[in-house]
Formats: sequence, structure tokens, C-alpha cells
Amino acid sequence: MSNELSSLYQSPPPEGQERKACTAISPEGFYIRHPPPPHQLQSFITPDDQLFHTIHMGAAVINPDKWMLVIDGLVNHPCSISLEQLRRFPKITVTAFHECYGSPIKPAIENVWRIGNVNWSGVRLSTLLDLTGPLPEAKYVWSEGLDSGVFNGVEADRYLKDLPLDKALMSEVLVAYEMNGNLLSKERGGPVRLVVP
Repeated sequence: MSNELSSLYQSPPPEGQERKACTAISPEGFYIRHPPPPHQLQSFITPDDQLFHTIHMGAAVINPDKWMLVIDGLVNHPCSISLEQLRRFPKITVTAFHECYGSPIKPAIENVWRIGNVNWSGVRLSTLLDLTGPLPEAKYVWSEGLDSGVFNGVEADRYLKDLPLDKALMSEVLVAYEMNGNLLSKERGGPVRLVVP
């Protein structure tokens, strides 16, 4: 990593400071937009208006000037990176099959049409992890979203997901800020989302 890029990051903020970037949840609650049947999709890359939409706890409205990515925990060099700083890293585009993960409360058969091909662009997660240096005992990356709310009667103050470190270090895993050449909307997890093909 060049000195220019390694100098971009800063020390982590006070705990919870990054959550202040979320100014509202809108729309609140569960939302789904089903795609057209697969035989009606006409292009290899699925346009945004034909790609399924699933939001479990509402869409987080983010102030991009306050947004930051915090990498801490079992790392040698904890850091925070602003949106502007993130966009200075080498931009990578990955074309990936995008499929609904499904719901733990509904049969998987209901998700059969939630598919598409998407161009994701952003920074390799491995690039950011190289900066911070995971410790030998680190086995997972835990990602936290700024969305919060109620899903199926359970209230959560954040979306939290684990990812094995071995997978996180693969070249196709991105911290993405664009989908199909456009900045991510809040409905797509914008301004930034983790993409794990």
C-alpha cells in the first residue's frame, strides 16, 4: 500500500460516533419489491428498476459528510475512513450474481425470483484489512449497518452480520459505493455496502 493511501485513515472515533451519520429511517419497516419473472429480463446486467428490493428494518438516511467506516477489534491498526477517503482507494468493479439470502421465517421457495446480475464498484475489503492488519486470532469480520428497526416483532438497533476472514480476504469482496455505474441509493444500502459474491 502506498504511503499516500496509508495516510488516508485516521484513528477510530469515540465509540458509537459513526452511528450519528444516520439521520432517519425512511421508509421504516419491511419493504419488498418483487422483480419481473426471469424470462422477462432482457439484459445480462439487471437494471436497478428490475432488480428485486428487500429491506428488512427500513432504509437508513445517511449524512455522507458524517459517514465513516470504522475498522477496529482484533487488528493491529484500528482506523476510520471517511466516504471521501474511501473513494481515493483503487476502484474495482465486480460483476456478480445477486440473489436474495432468504428469510429465516419463510420457506426458501418464496424467494425463487429474487435474482439478478449486478456490476458492483468500490474498494476491495482485503485492501482495507491490509491497512489494519488483522491479528492471528481474528477469524471473522463483523459488519454493522446503520439501519435499525423492527423485523418480525424483533427490535434491533443495527444490522449485524459475520463473515469468515478467509472469505473477507478474497478479491471479489467489496466495500461498494456504486451499483451498475451509479452511486448507491439508500434503498440499496448506500452510500456504502458490503458486497460478498
